[in-house]
Order: sequence, then structure tokens, then C-alpha cells
Amino acid sequence: MRNQPISVRHFSIWMAFLLCRLDRMTAEHVLPVFSGYWYTNAAHNYIDACGTDYWIYTDKIYGTAKSVGTLLLTDMLINNPYYSTCCQGGPCTWSEPFHIKYPSEYPPDFPSYGYDFHQDWPTISAQPNAPIVLLLDKRGNAPGNSNHSMYDCRMAVFIYPSYICPPGSRFSVSDTIDPENAYGCTTTPILCEADVVARNLSSTGFEGLGHTAIMRGLDVLEVLDETDSAPAGIYQHTLTSFKAANQYWGAKFTTNANFTFGLSFELSYAVVHAGLTQMAYPFEYTLFPFYHPGSPTEPAHFRCDTFVQYCYETGAGLTLYTPTLAITPSGLFDALPKFRETIPTFTAPSTLITLNETQSLEQLFAAQELDTNTISQRIQALIEDTQLTHAEKIGLLLDLSRHHQHESFKFQCVMDALAILKPAHGIQHLIELFYQLNEIPSRRKLLYALYEGIQGAKAALHLAEMTQAHEVARLFLKETFMTEKQYTLVSRALEYYLMAFGSPMEHLQDIIDITHFLRQDAQFAEIPYYNRILDLFRMIILTPALQQIFLLDVLQDGLEAVGEQRNTFQQVICIMRHRLEQEIVDDTLRNQVLPLVACTDHHTLRHNSLFAQQARSQAESNSSGPLVI
Repeated sequence: MRNQPISVRHFSIWMAFLLCRLDRMTAEHVLPVFSGYWYTNAAHNYIDACGTDYWIYTDKIYGTAKSVGTLLLTDMLINNPYYSTCCQGGPCTWSEPFHIKYPSEYPPDFPSYGYDFHQDWPTISAQPNAPIVLLLDKRGNAPGNSNHSMYDCRMAVFIYPSYICPPGSRFSVSDTIDPENAYGCTTTPILCEADVVARNLSSTGFEGLGHTAIMRGLDVLEVLDETDSAPAGIYQHTLTSFKAANQYWGAKFTTNANFTFGLSFELSYAVVHAGLTQMAYPFEYTLFPFYHPGSPTEPAHFRCDTFVQYCYETGAGLTLYTPTLAITPSGLFDALPKFRETIPTFTAPSTLITLNETQSLEQLFAAQELDTNTISQRIQALIEDTQLTHAEKIGLLLDLSRHHQHESFKFQCVMDALAILKPAHGIQHLIELFYQLNEIPSRRKLLYALYEGIQGAKAALHLAEMTQAHEVARLFLKETFMTEKQYTLVSRALEYYLMAFGSPMEHLQDIIDITHFLRQDAQFAEIPYYNRILDLFRMIILTPALQQIFLLDVLQDGLEAVGEQRNTFQQVICIMRHRLEQEIVDDTLRNQVLPLVACTDHHTLRHNSLFAQQARSQAESNSSGPLVI
């Protein structure tokens, strides 16, 4: 008898789970304990988000090995006609069961079963009287034969003891540095893939609304609004930093009809992958519950809770939260059915959500503090209003934006609402308003509303006024990225220009010059390198011309960096890899780029870069030999 082999698929999923956790962890490893149950057969069901195996049992019986064996053998004798006739000359005389021990065999459902380097089973099986795998052997003799070593008939069954993690522990990664104790039962388990974590919102007076994120390995994926030190975006941060930022609420997880103990690892990985994919696209933060994923023609548009909702919808086909009034981070967290980690001394603040049914949109925006839930409802009602024309709806919001243009927070909310309507009829008004604004966040958010207006105009270019608005917006964006000096405005205007219009030949040199400008470390030292290099990739992937001109050279610069900057660059190209695979137009360029993204040996980059090719070509025309790069 041999251990049941672990499947290649099972092993690859589990190795992916381990590779998500490369940092050293401290955990209290404990031995599994006998559950009191025995069984004869277990079929592997699935691996959950924590790496725990779940099994389906043909039979699972509670009791001692003797009582279970007697029950099984008696059942065989009664229900299998063969055993009533297998002894020639009359009914068999049956012996008491022989118990043959197999201490080196693992029970199939043993925690971490199938991994040869794990030491728990040898430790347990060496203990006196420990339940181990047994072969129950009962022998039958024909009348007159009392020598059981010369039996006439035999029935036998293997029974396996079922071991579980003891109370107060569960299966988890313990220490990936020490392979022999890399996983097993532990009293201090880490959180699991795609678990939802929550804490207080870092906004005075609104702490109870909460802030949510999803687990990726030992880190969290979270949506954050812009700060003085970083733009808004989807970020991967350590769980430790997430907990330290404000009062931590705990971690929860969900189930579905097929996975009653938690999602499978495959589904939880798909949830996380959905979030990672969105990091490759331009990002717009919103206070409203309206959201949409990013694409080559749309920025990702989320806040913290809608990002979590989207990841589960896309990755696992699950809607975590269907509120009766309005989605909130605290509501989403409360809706999850099970805790993975609790904070016994903490009670999450309660936030009562009520809607103001009497005030108009203008009155709601005039309030000192914005009631975003009621405003969201009003905007939804405005969108669905059949009594107003599309242009009238845009006009109403434009009036609001002019009235609150010096209140940056409120102004940005109005721009978010306008963007939903794709305000093609408001393009000229938005351009005029841009030059009246002083706050950079307000101007940047206006560019987003303008871009959505361009998308609206594109859908109606058969109308002369839309064709004109489309061209006006194109010229405005070009002027903005050519004349503005503030990084956020230049990069966002160029990004939206490329998304809307590509890189036409008549403007290509200007676009190339500005892209070079954005690459200069000295110009924008206040912007984190991570954000700048991610923005750069997001821009140059947008058109075939920029791909040819910049991709290999940007890769060269980043992969020749050292220290933390090199690590950051590797992180960025991993984020961008799926877009590089899908959106590089030229097959030759794609075949050059993708192997470089997957490895760290890049000595051929400079030789293959477009600029190097141009330099060699020019040198060869001016001299008898090639230029050495």
C-alpha cells in the first residue's frame, strides 16, 4: 500500500498558495489530534482559500478501531453473499479480526497529507497507542479446519483515522523559510487569500463608515484616495500597515453553495487576480457607489467597498452585498457571514444610514457636510428621469459645479456625477471652467469628466455639434499636456488624449517629447517612483507608435536600476504584464518584451531597443563600422 499521490493540479495550486507568502512568519505550530472518527475511503473535494483540504467520505464512523472494524466486517458478512458460500463444505467459522498496523502510511485526509517533507505524521504515529492506519483482517475456515493460517476464506478492510487541527488552531502557513514546518496546524494562523479586512475610516466624524480591503498573501489590496504623498489608486500594502492606520475590525470571508467552508483556492485566487488586473489601468477615485472596471478606453472607477464588491463579482461570480439603501464599507463587511479573525475587545461603530427625502440636489450640495448616500440616490434618479433631456441634466450639474468651483471636495463630487452622464453637451463649458479653477485635484477631476464627455461625443459623431465638441476637446487636451507643468495634470491630460485619440502623426513628436519629460526623475521627485513608472507604462501601451519607441528602452532603464527602485520596477511590470501580452500590436516587439518581463537577465535590451537601432543605423551611414552601444 502507498500514499495516495497528490495530483499535479493540487500541488500547483498549493505551491501558488505558498509563493504568495514569501516573508518569514512566526506562528505556534501544533500537532493534529485524532477526531474519534474512522473511514474506509475519502475523495478529495477542494482546497479552500487557506490551503486546507476538504474531503468527501464514503463512510465515516465514530468509535474505537475495534468497534468500527467489527461494524464494517459484520456489514460485509451480512450484505455480501460471497462470504456465506466461500468456505467449501458448509458455513465458515470466522476468526476475530487481526489488526495489521501501517504506521508509515498517511491517512488521506491528514492535514497537509501528500507532502513528503512534512514531519507531523511520523511524530504522531510514533506515539504509543496513537490511532494509525489499520488493515482489519478476518479469516474464515470450513468445518473441520481450525488453522487460521491456512484459511479458506478472507475478508479485509483498511480503516483510516481522521485527524484534525485541535481546538483553537487551524491549518495555515507557519514558516516558509523552514520547509519542514512550512504549513500545518497553528494557533496563530495567517489570514487567507481574498479574506475581507476592515478598519475605521481615517476621516474624523465618519470612522464608522469603515474602510475595506482584500487579502493577497500577507498583504492587502486597497483603494485609497489621493494624499499629499501619493495619488489615488489601488495599492498593495502590508496587513500590518493596514491595521496600524486606524482601529482594526477583523477579517471575514464568504461561502457559496458549492463551498460551504469557504471559497476554493482557485476562486479566491481569481478574486485577487480581478483586483490585480485593475491596477494596470488609469484610476479615478469616487465617493459614490457607482463603479466600473478599467479598460484600454476607460479608467478604473472605484472606492474601497465597490472595489471589493467588483473583485468578488468578477472573480467568483458572487455579489457580497445588495443593500436596500446604499452600499457602504461597514455594510459590506457586516454582510459577510463568517469571521476569520475577530478582535474581542472591539465593537465596530454603528452608522445609521438614512436618506433625506425632502431636499433637492442643490440643497444637498449646499449643506456643510455632504450626505453622499442621499446624493447618490438623487443622481441615480436624475439619470433615470425621463422628463429631462440629456442636455438639461448636464446643464443642471454644470450649474452646480460653477456654484461650488471653489469647494474642491464638492466640486469633485459634481464632476463624478457629470462623468456618469458622459457630458458631450458640456465639453465647451468644462473647458472654460478648467481655466477658472485653482485647486489641482479639482482640475484633474474635471479632466476625467471631460474625457467621459469625449466618449459621449464619439457615440454621436454623425451630429455636427458632436464632431465640433470632439475636436475642441482634442485640441484642449493637447494644449493642456503641452503647457501645464504640474505632473498630475500633464500625465492625466496626455493619458486621456492617447485613450481618446491615439498618437496621430501630426502630434507624435509632441507626444514623444512630453513622454520624455515625464520620464525625468529630477522634474518630479515629489511623485513616488512607483506611480510615475506605472503611469508611464499605462501611457506607452496605448498606441503602437509609443510601444515601438519606448517599451524596450523603459524596460532597459528599469531593469538596470538597483536596490529598492529595481524591486519597485519589477512590481510594476508584473502589474502590467497582462496588458503587455494583450495590447502590444507588433508580434516581433511582443516576442522581445514578454521574455524580458519574465526574467531578470536583460543584457540584450540595449542592443534590441529602437533608439539603439536608430543610433546604429545613423553611425553606419557616417562611418565604416557600427556604433558600439
